[in-house]
Amino acid sequence: METYVLYIIKAFILPPGINILVGLLGVFMLRRYWKTGRILILLSLFSLYLLSTGFVSMKLAKMVETIPALPPELPADSDRQAIIILGGGRYVSMPEYGKPVPYATVLERLRYAAHIQKQTHLPILISGGRVFPTERSEAWIMNQALIDDFGIEAKWLEESSKNTAQNAANSFEILKKENIDRIYLVTHARHMKRATEIFEHTGFNVIPAPTIYLSAGTNKLPFMQWIPNSRSLDLSRNMLHEMIGHWWYRFRYR
Repeated sequence: METYVLYIIKAFILPPGINILVGLLGVFMLRRYWKTGRILILLSLFSLYLLSTGFVSMKLAKMVETIPALPPELPADSDRQAIIILGGGRYVSMPEYGKPVPYATVLERLRYAAHIQKQTHLPILISGGRVFPTERSEAWIMNQALIDDFGIEAKWLEESSKNTAQNAANSFEILKKENIDRIYLVTHARHMKRATEIFEHTGFNVIPAPTIYLSAGTNKLPFMQWIPNSRSLDLSRNMLHEMIGHWWYRFRYR
C-alpha cells in the first residue's frame, strides 16, 4: 500500500502531473477569479514548455549530477572490499525471454559494475527487493542478467529493500557479518549524491561509482535546445525527483 501511495504522490508533485494540476486549478478558478485562473493556466503551460526543453533539462541535470566519474582504469592498490549495485526497476513480464528482466537503465548499472569487477575482482552485492511477496526480487533478476550477459555472479543478494535507505541498511546488515564496510557503490550519476549520503550515514566507507552522465552534453544545434520534446521532459522529471528525494532523505533519515 505504501508503494502505491508514494507513486500517486509523485505523480502529482512532479511534471507533467503538477503542471496538469495547476492548469486544472486555473480552469476551475476562471469564473470567480478570472485573472488568477488565467495566470495559473499560463503558468502551467509555460512551465511545461520549459521543462520539455533540452536547455532547462540539462541545467537541472548539471545541478544534480555533481559527483565526478571514476577514472576508466582503477588503481590497483584500492582498499575497497566489495561492490554494491543498486536496483532500479524490472520488467515483470517479458515473453521473448520467458522471465522477468531488469530495466535498460539497470543494465547500465550492471555493465559498469562488471567493468569495475573485472579490474578489481571484488565480490558483488546486489540490492533490490520485491513489490509483491510472490514475485522474484529485483536483486535475483539483476543477478540472472549479470550471469547471462556478463559472466559474473553476485556473492550476496539483498532482497528486502524498497528504497535507497533500505538498500543501505539491509546491505550493511549483510556485509557487517563479513567485516566489510569499504565499498564501491554503483548507481546512476543522477542518484549518486543521495545514495552516497545515505550509505555513509548507515556506516559504509563509500567510493561513489556513478555511471551515465545525462548532463555530459549534446551534439544538437543551440536552437534545438528550445524545441520541446518528451525526452527532455522525462529528464527534467527525473532530476526534480532526485532533488526532492535528496531533500526528503535529509529530513527523514538525518
